[in-house]
Amino acid sequence: MKKTMISIFVLVLALAFAHPSLAKEKEELSTRGEVLQFLEDAFKAQVSLSERYREMEEVNSILTPYFSNKYKDSFLEANLVTENGKFITYGSDFAPYYIPFFQFSEKTEIDIQQDQIYVYEYFEAPEDGPLYYEDHYEGLLLEKTNDKWKVSSQLTNEEIVDYLKEEKENDSKHQNGVLSLLNINWGKEIFAEIQISLSTPFAKY
Repeated sequence: MKKTMISIFVLVLALAFAHPSLAKEKEELSTRGEVLQFLEDAFKAQVSLSERYREMEEVNSILTPYFSNKYKDSFLEANLVTENGKFITYGSDFAPYYIPFFQFSEKTEIDIQQDQIYVYEYFEAPEDGPLYYEDHYEGLLLEKTNDKWKVSSQLTNEEIVDYLKEEKENDSKHQNGVLSLLNINWGKEIFAEIQISLSTPFAKY
């Protein structure tokens, strides 16, 4: 019995340390906090690949809970380095396909839809420092694939600007529709009052 318990304990430890960054895939991301935490964990998973050389199986197991196959393959193709049959990444400030440097604050905009989530943030040009870039948006599109949420693509500045323009137009159409409905209802009420007035007999003096 004692040997059995020791064997089980060793097995549990082995499983625990085999894939230390392995996470469960997300079926639900219904709140802003859940989305932000998901993206923070996804970024940590990417960064962890620079800690040491790994087998490809382990690399895939670390990224799969957060990224679609297409996005994962693009990230690995752009950043993965191999040596002696094992793999590692060397990140940089402009390495492609990493989660953007979101502040994960009120400046990070999140639009949760039924099967898509838009996440974006506006980055102002730095006043000084070694890095320079112009004012721009950076963002990500999350999509549900086989009932699991995954980062599916990066959004360019132009795509986010177009998305915001489209959302503004949709809001304007919705507001105009509501106003039209209110006007119709108001007109019906006025017409009903006129009908009542005409149907009421004139007072006799």
